[in-house]
Amino acid sequence: MTYIRQAISASWRSYIQQAANSLARLILPPTCAVCKQAGDLLCSDCRSTLPRITVALCTRCGRSLASQADAYCQRCARQPLLLQQLRTPFFFEEPLSGIIHQLKYNGFFALAEPIAELMVDAWPEIVDNIDLLVPIPLHEKRQKKRGYNQAALLAHHLGQQWNLPVAENGLRRSRHTPPQVGLSLAERQRNVTGAFVVGDCSFDGQRVLLLDDVFTTGSTLTAATQTLLEAGAKFVWGYCAARAMRYQDRAELLTTIS
Repeated sequence: MTYIRQAISASWRSYIQQAANSLARLILPPTCAVCKQAGDLLCSDCRSTLPRITVALCTRCGRSLASQADAYCQRCARQPLLLQQLRTPFFFEEPLSGIIHQLKYNGFFALAEPIAELMVDAWPEIVDNIDLLVPIPLHEKRQKKRGYNQAALLAHHLGQQWNLPVAENGLRRSRHTPPQVGLSLAERQRNVTGAFVVGDCSFDGQRVLLLDDVFTTGSTLTAATQTLLEAGAKFVWGYCAARAMRYQDRAELLTTIS
């Protein structure tokens, strides 16, 4: 099928980089990205310190709830996300934010594997509801400069563990957009509106899990979801390793739930 061919035709550069990482791990013992102790890329002690989201959140978008008795936040009660459901198991805070930074910008590709393991553990039931994994793409100029797409690395590790196909090139960026970091919500929405097009892949009737590393406002996931639904996807779920929240929002969340 087309989307299986997309999984096989993943970036050669990404595979070479991952192979180099694997070779390095055979020659040198891996060290924890946080505590630097030899043994694992992310040791069990440091995994236990990650800022896991355990408070009551909206079952649709994952925002904080006014009451633990509510199922949806006020925004989703008025106008739900296009996504069938969104999950983010961790807050984008240290030490996880540092780990993701190493993966994303410092070429530490091997960290995609333990992050993917954590994502599998945090949402095991989703595997029964999806047919295909689709990572949020980078524009070809940005991917060429970085050498890989961190969302695609996560997708391939998840695909291996769930035995599901990955359409790495199922979506592509139709135009080069500025980074979302530092933009307001309205600016983020304008920045990514119409920024995605379907690649050489059929989404007709497919149940898609859209993957990215960090969720902030949802603008990117929403724009990508719109494209997938217009291409015939039956449902689109969203899954990101971490959720970025303003300090004030995080403080209000913890105060509300406590």
